[in-house]
Amino acid sequence: KTNIVPCKTVRDKNGIACFSRNSLLSINERNIASKIYKFLICRKKILVKNRLALKKLKTKILELGATKIDYIKILDINKLIKPYKKKNIYKIFISYYLGKTRLIDNI
Repeated sequence: KTNIVPCKTVRDKNGIACFSRNSLLSINERNIASKIYKFLICRKKILVKNRLALKKLKTKILELGATKIDYIKILDINKLIKPYKKKNIYKIFISYYLGKTRLIDNI
């Protein structure tokens, strides 16, 4: 049995989620991660409405500089945690690589 305790993600000024593995990123890779975050924030509403756009989203993230994408999903968080809320709240869950460093985020 797992107890999920939701909390806000702590982020750097550039939007990157604060993780110890960020120290493995070069300055250029940090800039790429920031661009990916900002791109996802700007497109979130469109992506939630049109899930078919995920293929184009993956292509754009690779164009921004990610070397590999493990997964990218848009999920209703009310279906992941209890108690259920009446209002749908969606998050983008993503795992991708910049060089050899694997980054994960939920937006």
